This record gives sequence, structure tokens and C-alpha cells, in this order.
Amino acid sequence: MPDAISESMHDPHAWSRSWTDGNEPEILKGMLATGMIRRKWQEVLAEFQPEVLALWNDRRTKWKPRELDPKVREFITFVIAMLTNSHHIDNHVNGAFEKGATTQELVDVCVVTGHLIGAQAWDFGLTSLDNVIAKRSAAGLPVPRDRTEV
Repeated sequence: MPDAISESMHDPHAWSRSWTDGNEPEILKGMLATGMIRRKWQEVLAEFQPEVLALWNDRRTKWKPRELDPKVREFITFVIAMLTNSHHIDNHVNGAFEKGATTQELVDVCVVTGHLIGAQAWDFGLTSLDNVIAKRSAAGLPVPRDRTEV
């Protein structure tokens, strides 16, 4: 019979949380309901300092550009994620698709960034794009190739 330590080894979140999936703290549950991808740091804050997570979420949801198209905002954050090797890059690729981006547009963003910064942007950005496309396809979410499929 497995013990608690070996059980927790199969659940990468077990060390930091006191809840089971579906019974998350309200702040985290609300964030996940918006389509956000669950991140370890969000779980740790939800467990130990939910007020900090609530402040971050409030900033994230209220401080939006006034005239910048949401898809363009995701393109900008995708570029920044490529440049900084951010572990949030998949969130922004997914967000761009959710805001109407096509695969071709995201490839174009990678190409321009790579020409200006270097091939490491292509490696990081296109690898992330490929991963997100695979996950979205497996989940039955739209992944339009170009504008003819939007």
C-alpha cells in the first residue's frame, strides 16, 4: 500500500496545497474559470497568501489598454515572453488564439522577432507555439491556420 509521501510524488501540486482539484480556494477557482492555465505560483499564493493573489488578479483584470486591440496585446506579450524565456509564454500563445489570432499570425510574430533579436526567439517561440497547438488540438479548441479558417 502506497504511503502519503509516494502518493504526493505522483501529484506535482501536493506539497503546497491543502485542497483537491475542484475544491480550490475561491480566488483560484475564479481565475481558472476565466480560462487561465493553472500555475504552481498561483497555487502557492492561493494556499499561503490568497490576498496577494487577489491583488495580482485584480491588476490583471482591471488594468487593460484602452485602445490597443486585445489580440495585439497578446502579440506584444508573446514577444516579451520570447525575449525573456518566460515560463508564461504558453499562456500568451493560448490567449492570442482565444482573441482571434491565427497560426500564421503567430508564426509571423516569431519571424519578425527572430530577425530583430536572433534565432533563439524562433526556437523558444515556435516551440511554444507547437506545444500550444498540440494541447489545443487535443482539447478540441480552435487552431485556425490562417484568416481563411477564422
